[in-house]
Amino acid sequence: MSEKKEYSKLNEGNGKQKPDAPKKPMKPFKIYKFVSNKVYMDAFEGAVFAVIAGLLQPISIVLVWRTVDYFKSSELDELVQIVVQEVYKIFALAVAMMIVNYRWNQKFESAANATALELKYQYTSAMFSQSASYFDQNNPKGLTSPMMKNALSIKNGLGDKYGQVYCQWSIFLFSLIVAFYKCARLSLFMLLMSPVSITISGKLRKIFMESAVKSKENYKRAGIIAEETISGIRTVKAFHL
Repeated sequence: MSEKKEYSKLNEGNGKQKPDAPKKPMKPFKIYKFVSNKVYMDAFEGAVFAVIAGLLQPISIVLVWRTVDYFKSSELDELVQIVVQEVYKIFALAVAMMIVNYRWNQKFESAANATALELKYQYTSAMFSQSASYFDQNNPKGLTSPMMKNALSIKNGLGDKYGQVYCQWSIFLFSLIVAFYKCARLSLFMLLMSPVSITISGKLRKIFMESAVKSKENYKRAGIIAEETISGIRTVKAFHL
């Protein structure tokens, strides 16, 4: 039975072992929970603050819009009192937005720093637990450099960029709700036109990215040519030709 099981793991044609199935990428909150429950709670609180920050954005626009409307319909004496009240509300909302944005940014940055530090610690512990023969075949410097680069990428990805995802989606959803509440027909028309706008923006982005890649390649070739030219000039000068 054991021979049959071993044979089933091999490909029929070439006798090679079947490659392992590709693993699904781990979700960010699972990574946070892998580090510690405190880091997980920091990320969760950051997500809540990011959603609140997204909610406050359309509310601030509504307040400013309503204040502007008062200039059209109110008398001068009434206008001064109303505008003063609205300005106080806008100022309080701006302070609340500043605090909430600072909090979600701080929470996600703290969680990302702790995650990157834990990954470095786990990687270093795994390296030190290897036998001496492992380091005969692998250079430690060549192992630590990719690790530091990957840890930095994880830190940047799980920091404020991940919080921006929650904040931007929250702004989109709450702005959509406010827009349909204020003017349903215009909002429906703009929503139907959004796929066209997204498609055009995506194509323009693709064109710009291809142009940027080509420019980078051209600069790289020009740099190589310039370096070879300067090296040739130094050689000629060294031999006094």
